[in-house]
Amino acid sequence: MNRIKEKINSLKIKLKPVIDYVRSLDWTRILSAFAYFPFIGWIFPLYLKTESGDCQKNSREGFYLSAIVSLALTAIFLFRIIVASGFSIFLFIITLIHIIGIISYFALSVYLIYRTYRFGSFKIPYLSVKAEKLNI
Repeated sequence: MNRIKEKINSLKIKLKPVIDYVRSLDWTRILSAFAYFPFIGWIFPLYLKTESGDCQKNSREGFYLSAIVSLALTAIFLFRIIVASGFSIFLFIITLIHIIGIISYFALSVYLIYRTYRFGSFKIPYLSVKAEKLNI
């Protein structure tokens, strides 16, 4: 039993720098940046940091951005299924637009995550105005 306690104490001593580092992190900035994670990232800061205005603002913007992108990609996908049947150059172009839309959304998400974490909150021109009106 005494040996187990020694191992636990040894582990506590070894993990102390890691625990101190995790405690020193600015979780408000991390969760604010996580709000732009594609499609579902806005949920965590919205409900985990209800007292933080920055987290709430970024969460609304992340929700609005993911809703717009989801609707646009779904519309392109349905248009591809309904209108463009068979193999043609038109089907290829619609599929290419769909793929470019997905890649650009993920690239925009990475940029917004980096920018929010590194420099704090900022206004996205069209998105910020519309997201302020959301009541979620």
